[in-house]
Formats: sequence, structure tokens, C-alpha cells
Amino acid sequence: MVEKFLIELGALIVGSIICGALYRMGGADAPYKSWMRDKIIPLPVCAYLWHLGYHNIWALLLSYGLLWGALSTYNKWFGKLFGYNDGNVHWPSWLITGLFYGLSALPVAYVSGDYWQFGIRAVVLAYLTMWWSERNDNPVWEECGRGVIIFITLGIIALFKAIF
Repeated sequence: MVEKFLIELGALIVGSIICGALYRMGGADAPYKSWMRDKIIPLPVCAYLWHLGYHNIWALLLSYGLLWGALSTYNKWFGKLFGYNDGNVHWPSWLITGLFYGLSALPVAYVSGDYWQFGIRAVVLAYLTMWWSERNDNPVWEECGRGVIIFITLGIIALFKAIF
């Protein structure tokens, strides 16, 4: 039991570090632009979902595509609905961006019927993405942190699977 916990924790830590680095490598002033972020971060996310027992390939492929799409925008349009018209990304945009990151796994939740864990993860991911992005002025930490949050919140799903 302890050994399984340590393996899961290690996988979450390693995956989070990888996603944090990839998110940063696709940052605004990074050399690879969004390619590293948008197309590669969904791979470890889907691989971890596979590891957790979600083996429907079509649901994983659809989730991959949805996360790719969610990673490709900061949803500034949503901030404009709240009066933020200065072209920057503000808290409403970060909130909806994080929610879309989480909702990208909806096909896996639908196929598996595990709506609660995926729904809770989506809400937590939305809040943490907004909170982290609003609290950090350093682009390196901000971008790395968002990548870490995308992956580490998969621990919510792992925890639910372990308990129920």
C-alpha cells in the first residue's frame, strides 16, 4: 500500500515537473513558442489517465485534442465581459482558461462515468490557475506553475480512484 502510494506520488511529481517545463518552453518569450505547450503537454496528461485505468483510446484522443485547444488560448474574450479591455489577461480569463483545461477531460469522464472526480478537478484547476496567475509577476514562475497545476491536479482523480 505504501509502495503504491509512493509510486503514484512520484509519477505525479515527475509529470508535474515535465508539464511545468513544457508550459514554460511554450511561453511568450520562450524559443519554441506555443508548440511545446499546446501539443506536448496533453501527452503526459493522457498517459497518466491511461495509467489510472482509463483505457478508452477515443476518449483519450478527444481529450488530447480538447486540451491542445484549451492550451492554445488565454480566453481574453471572457475578461472583456467583465470590463477588462486593455488586452491583458485578468482573473476572469484565467478562471475560464483553467476550467477549460479541466473540462478537456470530459470525454474520459463521460465514457467512465467518473463525473465527480473529473468535475472536482476541473473546478480546482480553474481556481488554482486563476489564483496562481494573478499572484505571480515573474513569467517563468507563472508559466511553470500553470503547467505543474495542470498535471498535479490529476492527483484528485487518482485519490478518488484509490478511495472508491
